[in-house]
Amino acid sequence: MSTDNDQIRSLVAHYYAAANARDIDGVMACYALQEPSLLVYDVVPLKPFEGANAVRKGWSDFFSAMKEIHLERSDPEISSDGNLAFSHFTENVALTTKGGEEIHRVLRTTHVYKKIDGLWLIVHEHKSAPASNLHP
Repeated sequence: MSTDNDQIRSLVAHYYAAANARDIDGVMACYALQEPSLLVYDVVPLKPFEGANAVRKGWSDFFSAMKEIHLERSDPEISSDGNLAFSHFTENVALTTKGGEEIHRVLRTTHVYKKIDGLWLIVHEHKSAPASNLHP
């Protein structure tokens, strides 16, 4: 029997596999789509994506802008208690835009999860880039 932390690790692995495969439905399956409080802060834009439709549009726009996507995460540090959990980890990002620009960044990622009907799902995501990462 897997622990809550094992289930969350599996969810995070699925999230990154789906993102690298440009599988929008696979990525969206990792989020608590029915939660009105679903909120995602990405590195850009400044304002968060609020709700399932906004999160889907953000991912769709990202996928359509990129020629190549390679996202790799470190092993998440996870803390869970009851029906809530959070994790934090770093993410190595290697992208090539459709215009040919290559982007390489290291991001810090924090997820908040809620256990809904026995499944852990992301209810809050926050990605940020260290200041040293933003300037050449």
